[in-house]
Amino acid sequence: MAFLSSMKERGDIKDVPSKPKIKVPVRDVRVLSIEEQSQIITNLVPHHRIIFETLAALGCRPGEICALKKRDLVGGRVYIQRAFDNAGHLKETKSNKIQCKMLPPDLYARLGELCRDRLPEAFIFSGQRGAPYRPVYLTQLWKTAARKAEIPVPLYVGTRHSFATQRWEEIQKAGADKLASEMGHASAGTTFSHYVRTVSNLSPVEKKPS
Repeated sequence: MAFLSSMKERGDIKDVPSKPKIKVPVRDVRVLSIEEQSQIITNLVPHHRIIFETLAALGCRPGEICALKKRDLVGGRVYIQRAFDNAGHLKETKSNKIQCKMLPPDLYARLGELCRDRLPEAFIFSGQRGAPYRPVYLTQLWKTAARKAEIPVPLYVGTRHSFATQRWEEIQKAGADKLASEMGHASAGTTFSHYVRTVSNLSPVEKKPS
């Protein structure tokens, strides 16, 4: 567009043509429940299952899960501080920050057992030939398992996006239950049916003046 503007200034063209507006249709994204994730993971060979269980439990990026080392497991937590690209090169995380995440106790114990006899710098997860996984390989494995489970959802949506949705639902439910408890109600249904009202739903008389 800068080139066309300069042509207009020189008098080579009368007007700068407007940019065409292309409307891209919004594609529906199907997030998965924990049960649906389990259905897909069950269709993997046993050796591959634990890395996908960890990916679903943490909601991190595939390259980050591939690059986890034994020393990243500390006190029930895992420190995410590096990532693999599809070429197998180590790099910083996308955010350039170290993240610390809690693991479910049973999964933490299984990961500890998986790398019990390894050195601290050893990678936790490795393929059947002993080399670390690459993100592109995880994508291929997931796609095959998802097809077998008849749940055609790609890896990133089926793990990271789904994790975010699952956590948001948990947060909403926990907040609703806490409010019901404070109100002395047996269930959150009573609280939200008869007491909770958003400002947009109030009548003009009920709204406070601005």
